[in-house]
Amino acid sequence: IKKGDKILRVNGSDVSRSDATAVVSKIKQVSADPLMLDVSRGGSGSLSSGDGGYSSRSACPYYISQVLSKDADIIFAPYNYVLDPGIREALGIELDNSVVILDEAHNVESTLREAGSGKFGEFELCELIVMLNENAITERSTSNMMDVGGEAGLLSTESETAYLCDVAHTLLLFVEKVITKLKTAR
Repeated sequence: IKKGDKILRVNGSDVSRSDATAVVSKIKQVSADPLMLDVSRGGSGSLSSGDGGYSSRSACPYYISQVLSKDADIIFAPYNYVLDPGIREALGIELDNSVVILDEAHNVESTLREAGSGKFGEFELCELIVMLNENAITERSTSNMMDVGGEAGLLSTESETAYLCDVAHTLLLFVEKVITKLKTAR
């Protein structure tokens, strides 16, 4: 099932005119194995309105899978969904009390490297310097404190806090050194 597909039948039962909630309910009621879905892909099938669009009463499998995943015991997903914090946050994936099994784990290192990397041009670096400079000159107050982690590492329950202006100042000095190094390497 891909985004844009429409579910026509759930284990032979017609759901083509059902809304997403009814389709999710029908899927949750299925106790037989396997779960069989008849799906219309790309505007073809009985859900077509004649202009290539779908009926407003049809249910999108992408959104149904989002709803169903909240109560699922097992979820299969590309591992970048689990490893990349940005994707995980955007999709609302919580890993607390979860067991994660990675298939094709030989690609994990490059996936993590890519998720933690970025390409920044001169314009982006200038914007970063301006933003860091603005934050470096803010006042020290309890409202400008931030958690910067602890010495014990990521799994530690201890945390260390610092003033936003101090963190911004340190990062500003680091970015300026990187830019100086890049300029001399040209």
